[in-house]
Amino acid sequence: MSGKVELFTNDGNAFFRSSNNSYDFGYASRGLCSVDYDSDEDIDVIIISSKNKNDRYNGNIFLKENDVGVNLTDISTTTSIKNISNLVNSASIASMDYDRDNDIDFIVGIMNRIYLYLNNGGSFNRLLICILPRSNEGFGDNITYGGLTVGDFNGDGFDDFVVGGSLGIIRLFMNRAKI
Repeated sequence: MSGKVELFTNDGNAFFRSSNNSYDFGYASRGLCSVDYDSDEDIDVIIISSKNKNDRYNGNIFLKENDVGVNLTDISTTTSIKNISNLVNSASIASMDYDRDNDIDFIVGIMNRIYLYLNNGGSFNRLLICILPRSNEGFGDNITYGGLTVGDFNGDGFDDFVVGGSLGIIRLFMNRAKI
């Protein structure tokens, strides 16, 4: 397994070129998303990875901040945001603003569990959203090998999300936040 992440840039002619620079975030990197985390109008990168193979059961959410005018291909400086779990070494991740407070929150899928990492001024509270049910045949769903996507699917101004796990079942979660 590898924790290496590499940036490919679009040349404007439907061709993506390697930056020829990668960074090793540890033992295994599976979760990855991009978002303007620090609200400075450029896209930052969020990576979920284990630190090393000897500590593969402790994953972290890593933030690679991008600065306007600075080459993002230099991904050698990172900040660990949060230790996400002592359960597995990787997860699916998507960014959202769950409570519309202009702080970036995260939806994280770890095995058969969906968590909300609610940002409170840079400190994160982990909340269990659900445990995915087993199939009628008794197989467990696994979001680590699935995906997450976020959008306002019902037009109420709150971010909702869709989850698809290893069983191929697609689930829509509607945000009913009260502010």
